[in-house]
Amino acid sequence: MTEKVLFITDTFENLNFKKDTSILMIEEALKKEMNVFQCEINDLFVDNNDVLVNCREINSLSEDIDTEVKNDIDLKDFKYCFMRKDPPVDEDYNNALHLLDLAKHNGAVIHNNPCALKKFNEKVFATHFPEFIPKTLISSSINKIRSFFNLLLKLSYRFIYLTHNI
Repeated sequence: MTEKVLFITDTFENLNFKKDTSILMIEEALKKEMNVFQCEINDLFVDNNDVLVNCREINSLSEDIDTEVKNDIDLKDFKYCFMRKDPPVDEDYNNALHLLDLAKHNGAVIHNNPCALKKFNEKVFATHFPEFIPKTLISSSINKIRSFFNLLLKLSYRFIYLTHNI
């Protein structure tokens, strides 16, 4: 039996065939003669506590892949499931992570651990290493953002002045 692998990505039409690492991973799986499937996060669903996906099979990579033909498959039936969806971290993304966590609990092999993706957001994670990042503000307050921007402008002017007068 050929091994099945699932890639949960952005919409297939929006993947950049020249730059997207998900495309590279799909190509490698095809070279290894795996049965490759692809879906988006809104294709995940739960039926009687089983997490299934409505996904399309990819037999070769071309930009004219039929994106309409889909099959419902339990995530446990895949040898590997790769969560490759790029943020935004919105309600749909978080709901998909909850479903993937349930699938993992049910025995599915999920790469890019859903709990780690929830806990270590790519934008916030760097704040765990303040010695390696520049002055940082994370806020939804426009007033705080404006103040921070003005502070950075002042620091930039000082730096330019100092380096220009050396």
